[in-house]
Order: sequence, then structure tokens, then C-alpha cells
Amino acid sequence: MRLPLRRQQDLVSLRRDTRAAAEQCGLDERSVRSLSAASYEAARLVLGETHEAFAEISVTPATELQIAIRVSPLTPEDRQSVGRSVSALASVLHRVSVHDSADSLLVTLTADLPSDHRRTLELIRPLPEPEPEAASPPIPELVEENVKLRRAVIELQDELTETNRGVVALYAELDDQVEQRKRLEDSLRRRAEELAAANRAKEDFLATLSHELRTPLNAMLGWARLLRMGKLDEAARSRALETIERNAHVQEQLIADILDVSRIVTGRLRLDLRPIELAPVVDAAIGTLQPSAAAKGVDLSCTLGRTGKVLGDPDRLQQVVWNLLSNAIKFTPAGGRVTVSLTRAGASAVISVTDTGEGIPPSLLPYVFDRFTQGDSSVTRLHGGLGLGLSIVRHLVELHGGHVSARSDGPGEGAAFSVTLPLRTIPPAEDEGHQRPADR
Repeated sequence: MRLPLRRQQDLVSLRRDTRAAAEQCGLDERSVRSLSAASYEAARLVLGETHEAFAEISVTPATELQIAIRVSPLTPEDRQSVGRSVSALASVLHRVSVHDSADSLLVTLTADLPSDHRRTLELIRPLPEPEPEAASPPIPELVEENVKLRRAVIELQDELTETNRGVVALYAELDDQVEQRKRLEDSLRRRAEELAAANRAKEDFLATLSHELRTPLNAMLGWARLLRMGKLDEAARSRALETIERNAHVQEQLIADILDVSRIVTGRLRLDLRPIELAPVVDAAIGTLQPSAAAKGVDLSCTLGRTGKVLGDPDRLQQVVWNLLSNAIKFTPAGGRVTVSLTRAGASAVISVTDTGEGIPPSLLPYVFDRFTQGDSSVTRLHGGLGLGLSIVRHLVELHGGHVSARSDGPGEGAAFSVTLPLRTIPPAEDEGHQRPADR
């Protein structure tokens, strides 16, 4: 069947005849509706683009129902416009193809026939082809208006696409801002927690400091009043003076630790560096603390090997050893043992202090060199101190280019501290020593 396409009524006829042919071929209702609608839409798209168009409804040998719409002539722009528009019909159940030849554009819609209706279609009453002179040309104004409308639709689709891209980019930017805000809030929360912990540590430190300063001060004041009363015998006077002197040294050590920490924090601690042997430094610290260990009943032994010279401040390194030894003696009960050794490991000298004392809990071990860190920070604890000694040790060792570590198997298993210092030499002209600022 051949149908001319010149006006809207021709499109209605094409849809009606397509539906009749599809039903006669045995297609299901859904395929009948979609095929008739698609033929109408395809013809509508090409209506007004040309002065000559027609449609053919035919059945290939017992297999397919075809609706072929041929239009000619077309400009290249119209060919592209029709091609894009017709390709949208491919979403329906039947097949759609566009063939672009030199003199015309052929749009073909194809539907497979069911197996029990594969027969030649007896077409509805054929229509005679109209005489060329009888064909009425399209209205120029309508053609121009259709072209403008299609172009406007294409431009609107392009604008919508760009708008969608902008919306997607805006959502991506909002997601980034939300993520940045979340990270900032997490950072502020962590900072607030750190500040709160630092504030609690400061308050604990001030409470501990006041207690540690007041304890020796009370002892000194009490014995001083008894001396002024003049009622003490010779032995009591000797004990009073010894107690006053011992507590004065305790206060002196507390104040010295606080001043050292202040110098370290502000970067004003200076080292008098020179090539030194470590054995005399370690031996001097042991000699200072030997009476305290003996008075407590702690066995203090040492093994000092030859290591070579290090570039260091002898007074500060003696302070390092003294702090480690006094800490070990303080936490080792009577009958325990503290061992000091000096060895060489490659290009480094290693000072080790090992005790059989109370040990360090695993939860405290990673923070044992932090300032104000103590296993028991209450004022009623068994052992005194400000929790600054090991922190000072770490800073002094690092200022000498070394490192310090702690090890313990847990409470009651003792502890071991190791100080590693690089073996170094300097030119003879500098052997007399020089000072270096303690850079943080």
C-alpha cells in the first residue's frame, strides 16, 4: 500500500492503515499500538521538511511487516535533524532504521510476524498514486514554523543538559564543603579534647607541686622550731640538721627540674659540648646515689665498658644517669636490685639502667617520657615527685643526638631504660668545649 504524505489527515490515515495491517498480521495489542504510534510519529517528523513524501506498508515474504517512509529532497541540515529525531523511536518494541541516500531519506519501521501468522498480507484497498499536478504543496509558513519549533526544542534540550551538568557540579561542590566542614569539626573536637586534657594535667601538676613543696617545707619548719626551743640533746640536734639539709636538697631538686623544663620549653637550655668519656659520668652518678640505695636496702651494681668518646655536656649527661638511677631506686623495694651498664653498639654508646621494681603498666608505657606523667598522680600516692624526671631525660638525650627507650613486662616485672648516644669526635681546636643552644 502506498500513501502520500502531504497534510495532517494523511498522517491519521497512515496510523489507521498501519494498525489494520498489524492486526491482520496477528501482532499482539501492545505491538499494534506501538507500531501505529511510531509510524505516525515518524511521518509527523518529516512532514513539512520536503515537497515530496510518501509511505509504503508492505509484508516481506511471510516474516516481517514494514512501514517505509521516503522523503526527498532534503537539505543536509534537515537530514541531520530528521535522523536525530527518528532515532528516538528506537525505544519502542519494533526496529527503526534510517537510510540516507543521495536523493532521499528512507525511514523504515519493522515488526516481526508471529510464527502462526507468517503469510502474505492482503492489503486493504490500494490507493491510486495521485497525479503530480494534483499534489498540493506544503504551506511555506507552516514549514518554516515547524523548522523553527524543532530547532527551539533542540536548543532547549541543550540548555537543559548544561543545566543538569551545573546542578551535578553544584552538588559535588556542596558534598566537598560538607566533607570539609566535617573534617574541621573533627579537628576542633580533637583540639578541644587535647586542651581539656592539658588543662587537667596542669591542674594535677599544680596540686602535686604544692604538695611536694609543702612536705619538705613542713619538715624543715618543724625541726627548726625545735632547735630554736633549745630542748634537743646532741643526737636530736644532729638528726634535726640532717633532716633539714635532706629536705632542702629535695626542694632544690624540685625547683631545678621545674627550671629545666621551662628552659627546654622556651628553647633557652644550653649545652656545654666537648669530647668526653662516659664511664666517669656514669660512675659519678652512681657514687652520688649509692648511699640512698644502701639506706633503702637496694643492691646497686654497675658494669662499665670502654666505648670511646661522645660529644656531650658532662653535667647534663650525669643528670640523665642520675634521673634514671633515682627513678629506679625509688620504684624498687628493699631487697631489690638495680643494675647499670655501659656498652658499645656499633657507632653508639649505650647506657642501660635495669631494676627489679614495680614495673610499668602497658597502658602507661607509651607515655612514660611525657611531662607530668605518673602511674599515680594523687597526693596520697606512695612515691613522691612531679613526673618531670623522665621527660627531662628524653629532652637532654635528644639534644645530644641520641634517643632513650623504656621496656617493662608489666607490673611487678621491673623496668629497663636504655640511652643510646652517637660516638663522635670534633677537631682538636674545639676540644676545650663550646656551647650550643638547645633547639627545640
